[in-house]
Formats: sequence, structure tokens, C-alpha cells
Amino acid sequence: DSIELSAGYFDDGDAAENSTGGIKVTMGQMTAAYQITEVDYAGTATKDQSASHYGVSVAINDSFSVSAGQQNVEFDNTAEDEKNSGIGASYTMGSISMYGGFNKLENKGGSATAADVEASIFNISFAF
Repeated sequence: DSIELSAGYFDDGDAAENSTGGIKVTMGQMTAAYQITEVDYAGTATKDQSASHYGVSVAINDSFSVSAGQQNVEFDNTAEDEKNSGIGASYTMGSISMYGGFNKLENKGGSATAADVEASIFNISFAF
């Protein structure tokens, strides 16, 4: 079992200052994490961003894991927050690994009129 704290800051000296901080907690077969991120652009016409990210994964056994996560992004001067969410599961059997997941993006760029985007993912790999 463990707790991990993280922080970061980056200033490119021209376009934006970026800062982030997070926590990850692992207890037995479960891992949960939360992170916040701020992007402050130098230009006044550019939309600053504040985001929160969280996710949970559970190792059901040595072969099967499930996970879920979400990201909310607030853009300055927009009507809606962008929301990204997803779920996934992976299974390993010997040298074969399989993953399936579903992701959804709502209010792209903070626009209430932007079309939602959905993606289904399936991957299978073989190790030799």
C-alpha cells in the first residue's frame, strides 16, 4: 500500500504557464488517483484552462483488471465544461493480452453545441 504525491510547473517564457498536482493511493488491488492542472496563457484572447482528472483501477485477479476515469476541463468564458470519460478492462492469458474500452468526449472545447465524440477500443496482442 502506498501514497504518491506529485507536482509540476512549467513556464515556456512565451505562451503559457502550466502547473499541476496530484495524489495516487494504492491499497491492495485498487489504485485511485486525482490530479488538478492549470494552464494560464499569456495572451488575453486565449482561454485559460482548469482541469481535474480522476481514475480508479482494480486488479480483480492476476489476469483481469478494470478501470474508469474522468477529466473535466473548464475553459475561461465558455458556457460548458469539457468532459472526457472512459471505462476499460484488460485480460491476460499466457502470451495473449486483450483490452477493451469505451471513451466519450462531451462539450469539446467548452462548446455546448459541439457534437459528442464516442470511441470503442479493442486490442489483442500476442507475445512470442
